Amino acid sequence: EVDKQGRILLPASLRELAGLTKDVVFVGMASHIEIWDRATYDDKMNLDDIDISRIADNLESMGLSL
Repeated sequence: EVDKQGRILLPASLRELAGLTKDVVFVGMASHIEIWDRATYDDKMNLDDIDISRIADNLESMGLSL
């Protein structure tokens, strides 16, 4: 549901089930979006563990670039 200010309202039961607190992250996933709790997302997506050059090489091998 969207309110008059354009905000998406999630029922408390869904927020609790997903562990959502005040700060959330919306992640586009092609045909849908994911809504993550900010702290959980930051923990799962620890950028220190990501090898950007390896990802860039893989994309380049598929004819894509960053």
